[in-house]
Amino acid sequence: MKQMTLCLMIVILLTFNTAQAEEIILFDNWNTAGCNTTNQSKFSINKEAFVSRIVMWSNTRLDGGNLSGTLSGPQGSRSISSTRGNCDPYQHHWCEQIFTISSSLPAGNYSINLNNNSVCQNGGSRGNGFAKVYGQHRQQAQAKEIILFDNWNTAGCNTTNQSKFSINKEAFVSHIVMWSNASVDGGNLSGTLSGTQGSINISSKRGNCDPYQHQWCEQIFTISRTLPAGNYSINLNKNSVCQNGGSRGNGFAKIYGH
Repeated sequence: MKQMTLCLMIVILLTFNTAQAEEIILFDNWNTAGCNTTNQSKFSINKEAFVSRIVMWSNTRLDGGNLSGTLSGPQGSRSISSTRGNCDPYQHHWCEQIFTISSSLPAGNYSINLNNNSVCQNGGSRGNGFAKVYGQHRQQAQAKEIILFDNWNTAGCNTTNQSKFSINKEAFVSHIVMWSNASVDGGNLSGTLSGTQGSINISSKRGNCDPYQHQWCEQIFTISRTLPAGNYSINLNKNSVCQNGGSRGNGFAKIYGH
């Protein structure tokens, strides 16, 4: 029994250590040449990655020590805001601006647009604001997918274009599955997912349909990002999603992730 317990502990420890991937720099255009300022930056990542934070370099005389704006990419746009990090020991007004992202981002091109023209840029950065993107590639840490929220039920329903859900702790959300009348929405939906970190644009692909009532089908929204604990709302372009008293008037939604 002791030998089995020891073996199990070793397996658990190995699994834990494998899942805790080392953070790396996914993108970096910083350099030591003199700079002017800008309110934008662009970067790319070559494969899906969990992005923990983005660090920029700004003149706090211009921005007061904090910045806000949007991060835009293949999945739409989201609001971002910074906290001040370390400052230059000789030029104290030049400081890090740290934007917490904590989301999985797909491969692609991204742009940052900020509320102040205070971020260092030069020819070495191709006119883009200095940005270091920290994180880890997604395949470095895989976990078993579970249902994080589910308000589906078998009672008859009317339709709506909205839903609300909550998650009680930070989670990686892979996708959301809703149940809609394809004769109303044409088999696809688009809209916004809003929560504590702002709003993102979402769009669906049709999944499985009811074998008897073929117009009722799954609508699958790929999310692929880490969301903090909190309350979320979905607003869609069509009034086609099943809702009833059992779902408290909210569109049927199953939230998958880990």
